[in-house]
Amino acid sequence: MIKTIQNIHARLKYMLVARLATSSNQTERQFVTENALPIAVGHINAIVARTPLHVPSSASSVDLFVQQPHACKEECQLQGICEIASAPHSVQSMFRGKHSVFSYTKYTQEARKSLCGIQIPPGMLTHEGMHMHLDDPDAFHFCEARCTHCGYYCTLKLGHPDDEHRTQHGSMENAEWLIEGEEDAILELQGRTYGTGDSGAPMLCSMVCKSLGRHAHVSRCRAEDALNCDDPEVEHIKQENALVEYDWISHKTFWARSGFEDPYTHAERVDFELCDRRCGGEEHDPDLNHGALPSFCTLPLFHPPADLTDVPGLGHISHDGHAYTCKNPALMQRSFHIFFALDRSGSMTSTDHRPLPDTPASQRIATQADNRFGAVLSAVYNFWVARDAATRGGIAAGLRQDAYTVVFFDHTSTVACSSDIGSSPDDLLTMVPPDANWYGGTDYTTALKAIQKEMEDTWSTDRYPLVIFLSDGECTIHDDVVYDLCRTAVRLGKPLGFHTVSFGEQAGAQALRRMAAVAKDVFDEAPEDPLAPISGAAPCTYNEALDTIQLADTFVKIAKSLKNPRAALRA
Repeated sequence: MIKTIQNIHARLKYMLVARLATSSNQTERQFVTENALPIAVGHINAIVARTPLHVPSSASSVDLFVQQPHACKEECQLQGICEIASAPHSVQSMFRGKHSVFSYTKYTQEARKSLCGIQIPPGMLTHEGMHMHLDDPDAFHFCEARCTHCGYYCTLKLGHPDDEHRTQHGSMENAEWLIEGEEDAILELQGRTYGTGDSGAPMLCSMVCKSLGRHAHVSRCRAEDALNCDDPEVEHIKQENALVEYDWISHKTFWARSGFEDPYTHAERVDFELCDRRCGGEEHDPDLNHGALPSFCTLPLFHPPADLTDVPGLGHISHDGHAYTCKNPALMQRSFHIFFALDRSGSMTSTDHRPLPDTPASQRIATQADNRFGAVLSAVYNFWVARDAATRGGIAAGLRQDAYTVVFFDHTSTVACSSDIGSSPDDLLTMVPPDANWYGGTDYTTALKAIQKEMEDTWSTDRYPLVIFLSDGECTIHDDVVYDLCRTAVRLGKPLGFHTVSFGEQAGAQALRRMAAVAKDVFDEAPEDPLAPISGAAPCTYNEALDTIQLADTFVKIAKSLKNPRAALRA
């Protein structure tokens, strides 16, 4: 019995004392001190007094607790962060994305508020004044600003005078990837694959930009009207039915908006501000040339199209308006004698195909030929413009290496221009008939015979022959006529490239398909030129015309810039 009472006595007092020491509720602390402890101790002492057990009054644990200085269990109440570990906390984590799963090291910052360092005096349950981890209201505390992407706190003193916050940065666990393109677009980075919406945790704020090279960041659009965002320092991301509008922004703008110091070197920051497009020349392709290095545009990110008259020394301006210090790939390619065979028969007056809209010659063409024939002229005109811009945007500005011969046909054929190398696209357009012949028949044989005669009369060993035959396909032709034309080119020294384009119904395009197939047979059997092997697009093809057809892209390689899909991490 006595032992039981002793155990109850000790356990009850310790429970109440422990509750008193840990409670942060002032009312509860007051109740335990003024009511619970005295009542419990009184009752236990009364029971013990009726027993032979001697319990000296000095043995009361409550008395011992309140008569000694003891530690405060509250957190520091001063503004700021008390402790930041000098080394980041690292842990192996597993990344699970749309396209890949891998392990990586995740880095986080250990930052905390310290417990109060002020002792509670004897006989007291709390101390006077605020809770402070040091008994000094001016003790050092870290700044409370945090990086929105990795969550790291600024490591400068609270209230620091610096305009920018500073930290070491860690894993970007608060951010996710946004990748330009379709929903299933991917980013290959350092041997890992990411998709839109994947976590940015495997990347560090202080390393991701260097990994991407020249790049853009992403940020919510700040324009009052996102549809009319015209800030020259950003590039608005056009998305249909977007709930949130975003912009591509530069590296410099991103870090300025973050409020944190840019952690990259001066040389890296200078490079990051430049355009992320690169020259598409084969000499820069490491798959074709071992050790080849990319040639990047020399203009700032988000620049307007380059002035074609302001060509970098020994460099060129690409067809899409970027400036490079390397040679123009279009001038390094083979040159062509391109024979255009354009159908202007009565069936070409059909209006199921029309000229391309929004081009410099759209109105001029549509006024006379808002029909299939106008679509043909529009496609050819855009070819001339694209090829002209590609070959003139360099140190050989003003020269065009290609020669053009234009033949129109219905039931007869007419040569509009022969082996032309100096006329502009607009000049060439003035040489062509304004519309199709309502009463004209269709004779492919007369067209190919005219091309064969022109090819023989104007043959040049410096140019490769290429036929682009545009029609609605409502005609027939014997294989022998095509074989004769193609074998004539081989006999003269070079195989003939042959492309047919249908602007009519597929049912009537059988002859166009067959012409391309015959031409390919002859091309494949011809000896290859060891000094200029064929690469890129197939030399003989059949094609169906679309409203957006770009003949220059399809048949003759144009010096366009290359770009990786833009990718950035957004918080």
